[in-house]
Order: sequence, then C-alpha cells, then structure tokens
Amino acid sequence: MNPQPTRRAPSRQRGHLIPADQAQPAPAWVFALVPEGQIDATLLHGLAAALAAQGRPLQAQRMRFDRQYALERLAQAHCSPDPVTRQLAMRLLDAYQASPAAPGGELG
Repeated sequence: MNPQPTRRAPSRQRGHLIPADQAQPAPAWVFALVPEGQIDATLLHGLAAALAAQGRPLQAQRMRFDRQYALERLAQAHCSPDPVTRQLAMRLLDAYQASPAAPGGELG
C-alpha cells in the first residue's frame, strides 16, 4: 500500500490564510470572576508560560478568582519586553474589563 500524504486544511485568521498547525486553538472556557463569568484558559496558560520563561511565575488558578492579583500580573505582563506576552496581557485584560450583558442580551 502506498500511504497518501496528509494535507493540512488551511484556516482563516484576520483575513489571512495561515496553515492549520499555526492557527490559534479554540478557546477553552473556564469559570472565572470576570464580568462575562468565564475566561479562556488557553490564554491564561499561554501568559503563565510566557511569564515563566521570563522568570516571573504566574498562578493561572489564582488569576481566575483573585481580581487584584490578576490585574497586577496583567500590568506586569504588559510591561514585558516580549510582544507576545504584551499581546496576551491585553487580550486577557479585555476579559477582566468587559461589560457584562444585561438580561435580555443588551448592554445595560
């Protein structure tokens, strides 16, 4: 038998065609004390790994339930010389500052 070469399906991100192996993983939502009630664990763990690589550990579980700790760590990450770390911090900060939807789906 002659095995067929595997093909990677391309995915779209921000209007650009990128290989599937470089696409952002789907969000893994977990409960957190943020306005929306949940946060993307993939972003949390990505930020934890980025900061750990810089010698600044982050407790992802604590980020979910201790708002002051989370905002302090996000500020620290935003001051990082690494652009990926700064981008992760900004994406997570959006979750901590989002306006929760009012009953009925409209912002109140």
